[in-house]
Amino acid sequence: MTLKDSFMRATLLMRIAVIVAFVAQACSWVSFTTTSWTRGYFDPLEGRSLPYIGLWRSCSYSPPKFASGCNFLDGTPSDALAMTQAFGIVGFVGLNLGFLLVVLKIFTDKLKGNSESLLIAGISMIVSAISWLLAFIIFLIMYAPSSSLLGYSFLLAGFSFILAAVAGVLVLCARS
Repeated sequence: MTLKDSFMRATLLMRIAVIVAFVAQACSWVSFTTTSWTRGYFDPLEGRSLPYIGLWRSCSYSPPKFASGCNFLDGTPSDALAMTQAFGIVGFVGLNLGFLLVVLKIFTDKLKGNSESLLIAGISMIVSAISWLLAFIIFLIMYAPSSSLLGYSFLLAGFSFILAAVAGVLVLCARS
């Protein structure tokens, strides 16, 4: 049996769920690993620059011909950023686990008759969605005055929590 046959043999809800979960997974990976939760810029009038900020690094923005550097944000003294990181980790791991279980359910014979794996996958994706939502809200509150500087990674975290919730509901509906 080929991968295509396994995928086509799955129910329509499961096929939609795995596609939605895959897109959520892509958004989650980019959001989790990049430094564009805020956009950096250099203000020549004030002579200062604001950094690009991600969950794990803050990279300075410098005008052309100048070197820019990054600082790690591990163990940050900011409670808000630490909570954003914690909820981001739970959301990231939960979505990875849920996606893995759905893929294993569709493409392997060992989980074909096991409906508990779909229950765990659906709950994992919903917990992931809630965690990404909390990370999204905390970061938004932290940078609300400069919301025009929010970057694409921040938006992808928002898409990730919406898509993870949809995928989780689809998986739970496909289970029954």
